[in-house]
Amino acid sequence: MKLEASVSTLFTVAVILLSLGVNFLKSGDTSTGVICIMVGFGLIVIGVYAVEKGIINKVKIFKEENNKI
Repeated sequence: MKLEASVSTLFTVAVILLSLGVNFLKSGDTSTGVICIMVGFGLIVIGVYAVEKGIINKVKIFKEENNKI
C-alpha cells in the first residue's frame, strides 16, 4: 500500500485537528484541546515551509525520475 502526502492533505489534517481542539475546549477538556490546536498549527507551519522551500515539488520530481528506471 502506497501512502502519498501532499500539502493539501497536511492542511486538511490541520483543519480537522484545529476543529477538534476547539470542540474539546468548548466541552471543557482543555489539555486535549490545547494539544490538538498546537499540533494543527504545527502542521500548517510545516506545510507552508514545505511550499516555500519547494520540498514537495522536489520529492515529486525525484519520485518520477526513480520510477522511470
